[in-house]
Amino acid sequence: MSIKEILKAFFYKNQIESKGQEANTEDIALFCVKGKAANGEILYGYINIKGEFVIEPQFVEARGFVNEVAVVCTANNKWGYIDKKGKYIIKPQFVYASDFYNELTEVRSANSKWGVIDKKGKYVINPQFESLTVAGSSDCGLLLANINDKYGYINTEGKIVIEPIYEAANPFREDVAWVKKIDCYGLINKYGEYIIPPRPSCYPVNDFNEGLACVGFQGNAFVKYGYINKTGEWVIKSQFHKASSFSEGLANVGFGDGPCDYGSFYQYKYGYINKDGQFVIEPQFQLAGPFREGLATVESGGKWGAINRNGEFVIKPQFDFMCYFKDGLAEVKKDGKWGYVDRNGNIALPIQYDELSINYNNGLFVVKDFDGKWKYINKKGECVYIAP
Repeated sequence: MSIKEILKAFFYKNQIESKGQEANTEDIALFCVKGKAANGEILYGYINIKGEFVIEPQFVEARGFVNEVAVVCTANNKWGYIDKKGKYIIKPQFVYASDFYNELTEVRSANSKWGVIDKKGKYVINPQFESLTVAGSSDCGLLLANINDKYGYINTEGKIVIEPIYEAANPFREDVAWVKKIDCYGLINKYGEYIIPPRPSCYPVNDFNEGLACVGFQGNAFVKYGYINKTGEWVIKSQFHKASSFSEGLANVGFGDGPCDYGSFYQYKYGYINKDGQFVIEPQFQLAGPFREGLATVESGGKWGAINRNGEFVIKPQFDFMCYFKDGLAEVKKDGKWGYVDRNGNIALPIQYDELSINYNNGLFVVKDFDGKWKYINKKGECVYIAP
């Protein structure tokens, strides 16, 4: 795995789910897969955990179910929404459609503008914007909108609350948002007031998480990172050469000699601090990921393993790479092949596959085998479906 992939896996929270990923956690899990339609065409449909088609292949594009609803695209390139019986709850009519977020979602209409609909398909905000982001709106009821190539924020009625004056902007998270103006970053509250005015020396690493945000400031020599609260006050002063978001009360930070960019992780030693800025696990690792489900994956001596909150190895370093835990499992790579291990380091899926989907898939592993085909494998190791 490249440094860029490691960066995405460990230093940023937003992740793109691959085909076959499911966000629903209901009793009946359905998996989006490619299959052969009655006319022989390869299209998308949905199988159950036994590998049986519940919704026959019929869509040119499709995504996993989120809160019992899935987004699908028909042969005429129109997007709509179906339920788990394959019945349309919102007819295909959009140029593009997103997953629902708190009963709302953004869609692109035939006029190439974006609006917001509810789960009945009714426009809550008429299509009029260059782009819209519903995700994050639950924090303070504000949606990020692109208006005439500038970013601002609107309410759920489509009225402008914070004027579109920014070159770039993030959705609100924990009632604050990072914005960019005149090529400088600043932090605003839900009233559009600056908590941190835009300044050229400010380098936000990520959004707020667990009440704190990691921010870098340019000093006399190079950027150092620390953590601020939502009033813009330093809680942990800028002192680290590398840093990431807090997760489960701890954040991984790095120390090293001299400046370096994000392509040079290995100049540093990584450890973990608490929200008082105190090291609870001293810097000692070549790379370190976030704590998830009580464990963190780290690189030591050129190999990856997993530690607990005391810094003790519960899975000794032995893998070429190891992703963080989700649902009790972690992806691992060894000798160019991928598999899964559980929290005790036991093999949950043999390390023999060329590729894996991003996460364990609600009861099925999704793997790319030596023959180049994507296969769906249950917990017993049985292949229940092979995509054409």
